Amino acid sequence: YVGADGKFTSIVKSLTIRLNDDRLRNLRIVDTPGVNDPVVSREMRTREFLRECHGVFFLSYSGRFFDSTDVNFLTGRIGSQGIGTVVMVASKFDSVLQDVGTKFHDDLGNAIEDCEVQLKKQLQRSLSTSDYRGDDPIFVASSGIGYSIANKPKDRWDAMENHVVSRMKNFYPSFFSNDHDIKDTFFNLSQMDVLRNDYLEGLFVKNRDNIIKSKVNSYFSNSSFELHKILKDGKEEIKSRIRTLESSDISALDATRKANIEIVNKIKREINSLANISDEKAERYRKECWNCFEINWNGNVPTTLETITVKRERVFIGSANMDVAYPIVNKQRLIDNIVSEIERSSKQLDAAWKEDSGKLMSEIGDKVGNIITECELNDTEAIIESDALRTKLEEVLASMGNSCTIETSDIKNDIRSHLAMELQNLPDVPRETPSMKEVDARNWMSEKASEVEMTARDKVFQIIDAARGQYKEALRKAKEETISVFKDRKDEFIAKVEAAIEDHVEKLEADIMNKSVELEKYKESLNVLERIGGML
Repeated sequence: YVGADGKFTSIVKSLTIRLNDDRLRNLRIVDTPGVNDPVVSREMRTREFLRECHGVFFLSYSGRFFDSTDVNFLTGRIGSQGIGTVVMVASKFDSVLQDVGTKFHDDLGNAIEDCEVQLKKQLQRSLSTSDYRGDDPIFVASSGIGYSIANKPKDRWDAMENHVVSRMKNFYPSFFSNDHDIKDTFFNLSQMDVLRNDYLEGLFVKNRDNIIKSKVNSYFSNSSFELHKILKDGKEEIKSRIRTLESSDISALDATRKANIEIVNKIKREINSLANISDEKAERYRKECWNCFEINWNGNVPTTLETITVKRERVFIGSANMDVAYPIVNKQRLIDNIVSEIERSSKQLDAAWKEDSGKLMSEIGDKVGNIITECELNDTEAIIESDALRTKLEEVLASMGNSCTIETSDIKNDIRSHLAMELQNLPDVPRETPSMKEVDARNWMSEKASEVEMTARDKVFQIIDAARGQYKEALRKAKEETISVFKDRKDEFIAKVEAAIEDHVEKLEADIMNKSVELEKYKESLNVLERIGGML
């Protein structure tokens, strides 16, 4: 690359291919270089394509729907380019339907409704805490693999498609009972007709002019607001410079410089020391939370008494049937009990961490607040913008608050799926016994049933042990993310103070030497800005 970050790489190659295909009429498909490209010119080329769009389909994987990466892309790329309409497509929708398959067994309608409600809530939560200023995206759930399954002959399904069909038949057998139902249900899950008819052709193509008109009106409205803001900020800056020039005395410059350098050095020492102390406190709070975390399960495996007819071999006179009652493992109840206990433990851990991380943020806020107050007292010329530092502190604490939540939803879903899979593979109690007396046969059957119950108990304990490890790692990540916000941004405080002082001294040295000339220039500039403001 030429220059830092490819700054001087000004030419980007692009290729345009025209195809004589009616299906592509009035459409343009663009494969852009991507986003966050290290070559600046390629990144700008992507932004140019986005500016020409009046609507987009935004695909977000249902299993991690609209996470922080998607929020940043929507806000920083799509939202910043003035795109009119966004259709948010929750892709791979079949995967979340499989995740809730044990909860909504053979009840596909309620499973779809529940999953869509949860995904919409996630979308609204993420939007409410973002800087996105466009119209709310339109939500659609879609299974792309479902469209492929519905449109291919059965003998051409690949391994993944066969696996998805098998899983869906297992969870929702009534909706996938034959080849026709399979194709029909998967086609409906793909939502391809809705995406094509309602949005691509109905909204984006037919409503194109209205969307573009709204987009243009919004652009000019925002531009006018931004111009007024720029003028206002410019006038305040010039007025401030005029006041500084009129009140400054060059004889006090050296004393001011030394005092300000000492302010910066002291802030550096105290902020860096606080970062180290906060790291140690965060680790102590993490250990306290973990020591209080427990998944309480006493090993009780719920069972249901079942009577079956068993074939018993006899020594001399052949076999005979006998009725045997024995307890079988109630798998669904066992799963619900474990998941319920894990949810309770998870909420308790999250609440404890929020309380302790809240203490940590309060301590950091108080300490930095004291540093800023002391800085104000020593900054007799009000060079450092203490209000801006306090605003920065509020931003950091808010970011820390957003990072202190322990991400456990994936863990819970993983545990439920793991339990279902392991319990599904439990061995069955035999239907035949070896040659023995009836009383011995009954005891033998009872032992076999107990072995199955013990196997289930052992598997659950293993899964719980694994879950503890997952929660421990999730707590560690929450701690690291919370404290890293302050550690990563502490230099912003120092840099802001340094920049204010260095800029102030440099400007004074240059401005005071030509005080009268500079004053006239600034006053004339202020008059020009006033006239421009009157014209808007």
